[in-house]
Amino acid sequence: MLQIRKSYWLNIIFITILLAGCNVPSAEQAPAAPTQEVAPAETATPALVMYTATVMEETQQPEVAEVATITPTASIAPQTDSILEGETTVTSINMRSGPTTIHDVVGTYNIGTLVTILGQTPDGDWLYVQPRDNNFGWMYADFVNPYIEPDVIPVMVPTGSTIFHGKVTNTADNSGVSRVGIAIVQGSGEEVLRSEVYTMANGEFDAYLPNTAIGLWRVVVVGVQCESNIMIDNCTYTGTFSPDLGYSFTIPDIPAMEFSYTP
Repeated sequence: MLQIRKSYWLNIIFITILLAGCNVPSAEQAPAAPTQEVAPAETATPALVMYTATVMEETQQPEVAEVATITPTASIAPQTDSILEGETTVTSINMRSGPTTIHDVVGTYNIGTLVTILGQTPDGDWLYVQPRDNNFGWMYADFVNPYIEPDVIPVMVPTGSTIFHGKVTNTADNSGVSRVGIAIVQGSGEEVLRSEVYTMANGEFDAYLPNTAIGLWRVVVVGVQCESNIMIDNCTYTGTFSPDLGYSFTIPDIPAMEFSYTP
């Protein structure tokens, strides 16, 4: 009887051990440790990065904004007592080293170019100017719109030029004849060099040649503007000028040039 009980309890213990062994997870059966899901970090999209970079660059380099240009107009150009300004009025205008079309071109400018006006020839036909590129030279006054009255512009004697003087006189009353066109010419055909000036209200004119000019030149009357004081109805005049062939001279022997108008 004792033997049976002993055998019974041994079997119970053995079964209990087996059942306990079934509840112990093995290394292969152990579930993986739970992991925390990490939300993806917020990153700027390429467009946002580009925008940010652009803003920083413009902030650090404000001069980039100066690429845009504004065409100036007379209404927004304030004047002071010491600065006289204007702007070019033709598609393309040459600026020259002296007040003639014979002088060298030192710059070419587009319409609307702002210039500081520093002076003018005695007849007012040429202006000595300084564009914004800090170059200096002469522009034909008809192609520049000054923001001030022309009589405010100081008269300048051009440098770097040979200057000669003349006059056109009306024989009827010995008065000066205004706005008479005087041409200074050398050569002929395709090789001609030519410049023109106009007499002032008193009939006098100043003509210019580059200091480098040499050889034989001719000065002759070539026309009269409608504003001349000898004009009658419909921009006409009836008289003649003499000498009709003008004057010829060789630099530096420049004669006095006295033209006469006979009604």
